[in-house]
Amino acid sequence: MRVLRWVLYAFAALAIGLALLMLVARRLDGPLGPIPGGPLGGAPSLEDPGDWSFAGDVPTLELEVGGRSRTVWYVTRGPVLYVAAAEAERKRWPAEAAADGRVRLRVGGRLYERQAVRITEPSVAGPVEEAFRAKYQVDLDPEAAARVWLFRMDPRG
Repeated sequence: MRVLRWVLYAFAALAIGLALLMLVARRLDGPLGPIPGGPLGGAPSLEDPGDWSFAGDVPTLELEVGGRSRTVWYVTRGPVLYVAAAEAERKRWPAEAAADGRVRLRVGGRLYERQAVRITEPSVAGPVEEAFRAKYQVDLDPEAAARVWLFRMDPRG
């Protein structure tokens, strides 16, 4: 019985610690690794990069949607930047990005305001999915790939 009580105490302490970490992360300037954070701080760059190839080797970027930020995978294809949302229907941010489109992203230490446009056309999505497979060395089965939403990051207009 004592062991069970200590296990319950340990579990409760872990749950409380995780809850506190999530609350603290919401106040941070950006995500804390895989834990979503608060709004991305700083002034956005007035310069439109035009060509995102400079960011191609950076492994992840920070994306803010609806006042919360998270770390996401992305690829560049030519001058265009794409972001992926795995298991998109189980998350809030992909639906918010698809509905409103206004996002902020930070890559290479610079902040940009963009318009997220969901990509559904197979002729565009196929090559972008291949770029994700190559960059991140992942190979999703067709069922899992169908649960990934792709977004093109356009300039705000």
